[in-house]
Amino acid sequence: MKASLLATRLAAWATPHTKEWNRKRHEHRVEGKRRLEAGNYSEAERHLTVAIAQAEQRCYPVAKRNALRLQLAEAQAGLLRDRALAIRGWESYLSSGLFALAGSAVRFWRTTSV
Repeated sequence: MKASLLATRLAAWATPHTKEWNRKRHEHRVEGKRRLEAGNYSEAERHLTVAIAQAEQRCYPVAKRNALRLQLAEAQAGLLRDRALAIRGWESYLSSGLFALAGSAVRFWRTTSV
C-alpha cells in the first residue's frame, strides 16, 4: 500500500515537470509547423532551421529530419512566392502613371520650396 502511494505521489510530482521538459524540447519544431500553417513563412523558416539543427544534434531518425527539411523548403518557397508578388506589385505601380505623377509633384515641390 505504501509503495503504490509513493509511486502515485512521485508520478503527480513528475508529470508537470516532464510535460514542461517535453514542451521545451519540441518548441521550435511545433512552433515552426504552426507558423507555416498560418502563412508566416519568415518565422517558420527561423524556427524550422533551429529545429533541424537540434534534430541533427540529437540524432533524430532520418525520416523525421527529412520531414523537417521538407517543411523548411515549403517555408522558403512561400517566402519566394511572397517576394515575387511584392516585386510584381511594385512593377505594376512603377509602370502606372501614378508613379510618374508623384515624381513630377516631388520635382515641383523641390523647385518651389527653395
